[in-house]
Order: sequence, then C-alpha cells, then structure tokens
Amino acid sequence: IQRVSEVWLQVGFEMSWASMLIGIIDTGIESKHSGFQDNSLPALEGYPKVNYERYLVLTNRKVIVARSYVNLLPRPDPDLSALDRDGHGTAVAMAAAGARHTSPQGEIAGMAPAAYLGVYKVFGTTGINDNASDSALLRAVEDAINDGMDVINLSLGSRLVQRPEDDLLVRALPRAEEAGIIVVVAAGNSGPGPMTVESPGIAPVAITVGANENGRLFASAVVAGEEALLAQLGSRTSASGSLEGPMVSVATLDSTELACNPLPANQLSGRIVLVLRGTCTFEVKNQNVADAGARGLILYSDAARAQDLVIPDTGSAPLPTMFLRHADGLRLKALLSNAESVPVVMDFAVRARDREFRRVASFSSRGPLPFTQMKPDLLAVGTNFYTAAQTNFTGGDLYSTTGYLVTNGTSFSAPVVAGMAATLISLRPGLRPAAYRSLLINSARPLGDEPAAPLSTTGTGLADFSRALVSPVQISPSSVAFSSNEQFVELRNLTSSSLEYTVRVEPQVGVAPVPDRNSVSIAESGTARLRLALDLPALDVGIHAGVVVLSRQECKEERFAYFFGKGNPAGAGSIQVLTSAARARSGFPQRNLVFFRVLDTNGLVIPQAPRARVITGSAEVRSVEWRNEDVVGAYGLDLTLGVGTNVIEVDAGNGVVQRFTMIGQ
Repeated sequence: IQRVSEVWLQVGFEMSWASMLIGIIDTGIESKHSGFQDNSLPALEGYPKVNYERYLVLTNRKVIVARSYVNLLPRPDPDLSALDRDGHGTAVAMAAAGARHTSPQGEIAGMAPAAYLGVYKVFGTTGINDNASDSALLRAVEDAINDGMDVINLSLGSRLVQRPEDDLLVRALPRAEEAGIIVVVAAGNSGPGPMTVESPGIAPVAITVGANENGRLFASAVVAGEEALLAQLGSRTSASGSLEGPMVSVATLDSTELACNPLPANQLSGRIVLVLRGTCTFEVKNQNVADAGARGLILYSDAARAQDLVIPDTGSAPLPTMFLRHADGLRLKALLSNAESVPVVMDFAVRARDREFRRVASFSSRGPLPFTQMKPDLLAVGTNFYTAAQTNFTGGDLYSTTGYLVTNGTSFSAPVVAGMAATLISLRPGLRPAAYRSLLINSARPLGDEPAAPLSTTGTGLADFSRALVSPVQISPSSVAFSSNEQFVELRNLTSSSLEYTVRVEPQVGVAPVPDRNSVSIAESGTARLRLALDLPALDVGIHAGVVVLSRQECKEERFAYFFGKGNPAGAGSIQVLTSAARARSGFPQRNLVFFRVLDTNGLVIPQAPRARVITGSAEVRSVEWRNEDVVGAYGLDLTLGVGTNVIEVDAGNGVVQRFTMIGQ
C-alpha cells in the first residue's frame, strides 16, 4: 500500500528504520505480541522508560517506553498499567511499526518495522474509562516529548471542536514540533458529512489523515468459471470451506428479483440463488429462498449503492450467504442470460484479495473546518485493515483469540503516515518537522475517484511514500486557506541543485486564484515566494477550491491545495447534530445537552439563529445560544427538561428542521 514496497526494495527492509522512536498515545499495548518482538534491535542508552518500575515487564527491545495515565481518568479502573485492555493501541502500534513476522494471513509488518515504540496509555478498560481526560493527554504529550520520540501518533478525537486557541491539546502540540517531533493525527470517523474533522486533527502543526478504501480486501469469493468475484460473508456464515452447485436467479420466480415475498415450495431445490438487495431485510430474503429449497444465497447490491460490499445480517435464517457489489451481480446475471443455471463455487475462506478500486472511506471525517484552515491534509488506507489485536481481555473492542483481526478507521490511516514520517526522518535526516510534513502532504497524488472527491474530503490526495522520499522542495504552508485577497507560499529548495518549476492552477470548483508568475526558480538551498490573488468580496457564495501544481522538466510534480468557502447566510441546508443527550436531570436549567451547527447547502457554517419549540413534554426552551466560544460554529439549547419524554424541534428556515428527544429524570 502507498507504494511502500517500492521504497523497501530501494533502501532495504530492516535497518533503514532503526533508531526511530514512534510514540503511540492510545489504549496501551500488548507488548508480548509477535508484532512487537525484535531482539535484533540494539538496546538504546537511557531506555526503557516507565512511570512505575513495575511496568518494566511491559517493555522489551522494541517497546522501550511504557507509561500509563489511567490514574488520571475519572473512574476507578481494574488495570492501571500500560497493558492494552481494549486492543486499539495494539492495532495502531502494529500499523505504525510492527516487526516483520508471520501471521495467520501470511507475512505482516508495520510501516517502519525496525522503529522503536513508546507506549502512552490514556484510555482505560473498555466500558469503564472509554474517554481520555485532558490531564492524561497533556501529560502523555509532555512525556513523549521528554522521552525523545521522533513521531507522535494520536488516533483519537472529539467532534466537539473548540477554536484552536481554546483547545488545550491543540495548544500543546506546537511544543512537540519545536522539539523536532512530527505529530500525526487521525481525522476522525464522523463522515461522510462536511465539517466533521475532529480535534486534535484541527491542529495546524499536525498531519491530519483521512481514510481511503483499500486496494486489498480480506474477503471471500464467488467463483464462476475462471473469475473470482469479491464477496462478504453473511453474519452467520462460517469463514471456511465452500459450497458448489448450480446458480439460478430468483427472477425465474420473482420478477422483482428481491425475494421479499414467499416463493413456491421446492422450486429452488438444490440451487444457489442470486437475489437483489433492497426493500426487505437480508434475513427475510434468506428465509424465503431457504423455504423454496435453496442451498445457498448470493446477494448483490442495488444500483443506488453500487459500490457497497457489506456484511449482510441474516439473523436466524439458515442459508450460507455472500454479498457482492452491484457490477459483480450483473456479471452473474449476464452469465444466466444464456443458460438456465451456471455452476458456481461459494468459496467461504477469507483471504487477502486485490481489487482495482479507490475512493474515500464513507466514515472518514471531512472538511472544511468551521474556520479557515483546510483539513484533512491527505489520505491513507483505512479500510479492511489487517493488524494486531489484544488477547488478554475478552471485553475489549479489538480482541481476538488469534491476536489478529480486520478493522476499519482513520485510527489506522494515521499510523500508516506516522510510520512514513519515521522513515523520512531516517532516510532524509536533518530537516525540521514542517519540512517532513510538506514532503508527505505535497507529494500526495490525486485519488482515483469518480466523481472527483472534494479537496475538503481528500486533502492533497493519497499519500505516496516513494514520491515523498525524493521530493526536493518544502512548501509552506502545505495548503492555502484564503482569509484575505492575497496569500503567500514559500518554496524552499531542500537540495544542492537549483530547481525550475512551471506553475499552473487546476481549479476543482469555483473561481481560481491568480499566481503572480507562471514559473519559478529556486537556487540551491534557497527559497522563493509565490503570491496567489483571489478577490474574496467579489466571489459568489459557495466553495472555491483546487490545486496549484509545480511541474519540473523531469515530469515530476508537487501539489498544494487552496480553499475558500463563502457561506450563504440566507440559505440553510442542514442542521449538523454534534451531541444530544438521551437522558438528563429535569427541573433545572442546563446548557450542554445539545450542540449543533447550521450549514448552508454547500456545507459551510452560517451564523443563522434558528428557532426552537417544545413539541412533546413539559420542557422549557430558555434560549438558543451561539456557543462559538465552546464549540466552534455551534449553537446550543438552554433547556429545562420536564419529567418524562421531551421533544424539542429546531427550525433553521428553508424547511430545515431537526428534532431532539430527551428523557427528563
């Protein structure tokens, strides 16, 4: 992924990453896991480091720091050590720097397999201390700085985004950069709506990473002739063995192809049946086909959700089930157009299978931010992610008896980039964090997505490890968010040879800025300044975004994104709910039960005060407050709840309404 194998072939697999230290601020780590065993690594002077001597048992040649801050969390916890009782930290650490070893799916390694790991546990036991406190996070960042980490990874976040100057964690991260540390942060999993990037991903000094879909899928397959079509297993279908037999379409009995109604008895005896997704549940389809005598069920997605490859919940229905994308279902239908039945094999074994497909993961948090900064910065793989899991606590979210699982999230995209950052430091030493940040962000390549995903969704594009390794220029800032009519970008030559670039602007949407030159020369180890002009008052409401491309004769390009959003104060398009309490105490005023934003039709925040009224119950709406000082761009309701069910309706105009239901106790 991310052209990593190309770089490994160029520079060698192991020792190029030695002596790099990656700090994982997360749920701890299962240090006994095979992914964290590497006795070939030299012992580093001054390590291991722990905050209590009894945690030394959680360190080894690779895991050289084990610190826990669970005692700073609000509830008493059964395990105060740095041991991972959730699995998230173990999975993240494996993605960043897991040692090369053999897993049940074959050989596996992290992005920087010979890097050392520092573990900073800020979350406690699952179900008890699921949230990190500010004090734990701040202490962890401070210790990671003092422990000499080269890279810090933060796969965590909050949707209640404060202004950067008010966010304690965001304010702490520049100190890490000043100490020469690269900070990588997950964008969040609150997508696909706009303005969903979470904090601390809003930090200007952070590399904020969204998720794209994997070109490799851990999946089963429907085999027809010589073609193997990627498939997801039904929720009750075992991932082993196979089922072979004649496949027919349910269309022979049901013209809708949906199998939502009972089918004639025994008409599908011994058959594997192809059924279209839609209208009724997967369980109903399965049961109806089973009642007609079928042996297996192949579902395929409808045109409206053509790219979906989901795990169908078949409930208590009996048939082994597989799910295909829409195009693959049509392939099977085409085979049946000339035959009553077609022999197929339902291969239930889950294997790593390649696919030609790239798009932004549906859950990946999107920009723009409610203020002018542009995030996320770039994308890395975050779906169908095979990584390590913890084996010591069955109640953990990422627990597996085998020590491995497949998972999804920007939590895993971020450590991919953290591992890249550690590699860049090792192979291109002596640069400052801002330079490494630019090398990663500005060498990213466009995501192959149809239609083209907005830059506020993708950042500069898909991280490209091989290009970042050889890019000769640092671009500061790495993206441009217009706040005035003129913005300046500094280009710093990182090489001992002069550089010549042509400059072109590729607008994606709206009006393009005008550069002050069409070409730029940068002397060896020198700098040049590029000015971009955009008449902000003259622009129509909406988004104006694209990329500026710097091209050399060698056909190599560097890119940086630009963005400006002009909200329509009179054009409410949606209400974005940030938080809404399900239950709260009744009978006295409360200001923090509900936070929401009013967005225009382009997904931009507009300060348009909505109205609120009580629909059900005895609640009182005291006021609708602009709470930008607490949650940037947000409104909150000042409420007094009545006992029982309270339904409050918020009306932003233009037919945009949102109802909140809360139980007063």
